[in-house]
Formats: sequence, C-alpha cells, structure tokens
Amino acid sequence: MAHRVNLYQLIRQIHMYAAFITITFLVMYFVTGYLMNNPQWFDQEKPAPDIKTISMKKPDVSNEELYKQLKNKLEISGRFHNSWTNKGTTYYEYQSMLRQTIISFDSTHTTATVKVSDRNTMGSVTAYHRLHKYGGPPAYSLYILLMDLASLALLIFVLTGVYMWLSFVKYRWLGVGFLAVGLAYSLWVWLTFIFY
Repeated sequence: MAHRVNLYQLIRQIHMYAAFITITFLVMYFVTGYLMNNPQWFDQEKPAPDIKTISMKKPDVSNEELYKQLKNKLEISGRFHNSWTNKGTTYYEYQSMLRQTIISFDSTHTTATVKVSDRNTMGSVTAYHRLHKYGGPPAYSLYILLMDLASLALLIFVLTGVYMWLSFVKYRWLGVGFLAVGLAYSLWVWLTFIFY
C-alpha cells in the first residue's frame, strides 16, 4: 500500500509540473488565436514595401551561394521560408515575426531586387501563432524545441490525470463518456482532414 501511495504522489507531482509547462503553451495559442479572430482591433493598413535594385557582376557561384552572400551583406533577418522560379527569375523568401524579405535574381544573375515588407500588428501576431519547423537562427529552433516540450507536457498531463482518476474514482461512467466523446471527436477531425 505504501508503494501505491508513493507512486500516486509521484504521478501527482508530474501532473502538476506538466500543467505549469502546458499553461504557457495554451496561453500563447489562446491569446494569439483570440487576436487573430478579432482583426478589427488593429490597424489593417499594411506598410508600403521597401524595394532595392542591386547591380552585380555575373557570379561564378551557385544561386544558393549567391543568395546567402547577398543575405549576409544586407543583414536580412529571419529565416529561409521558400524559393521558386518564374519566367527565368529566381526568388528566395525570408520571414521573421516583423517582416518578409524576398530576394529575386534575373535570368542573367546580374541584377538583384530586394523587397522588404514590414508586417502590421495583425501580420506579426499571425506569424507568431503559425511559427513551426526547425531551422534558421538558433532562437527559432529553441522556440520550436520549447513548443515540442510543451506538447509533450500536455500529453503527460492528460495521461497522469487519467491514471489518478482511474485510481480513486468509483463511479467512472460519466468520465468514460466524456473521454470517449473527446477521442471520437478528435478521430473525426483527423479523418476529415485526411479524406476531404
């Protein structure tokens, strides 16, 4: 019996600490999600982009290396997001919470255009809410790691809560019903995204 009590106390402590970690994750998503659902609170006008055209000698390096050199030279913030080619022009896009930067090279690679678009408040909130994937400056990877740990804490919080509930509650049908409804809803959403 003493062993059971000690195990319960351990599970309870894990449950409590997981809750503290989880709440930061939930508050961040609640606040940014709530703001995204109320865009009327913010100025919707987007700042005009800053566009520069740079003339260069024909390079003897790859597109990726040329792009990296220009990024470092212009001290572009954020992390790489996407690249594409359209009608001979190659585009490289960088994004941060505050701005979007697109570098484009013409087909001769002797002219580069740099377009910097500052985000308005709504754009910054949305970018923060949707931030995902590892890569880029260390701060981005650290943030994603913390979010992964918060997600793990959320899972641990649920599992330890279910364990404590099963250990001490005599009448479990109501809880089983709520748990079944929640799992069924999650499965329905998952299947909806897969097949539709």
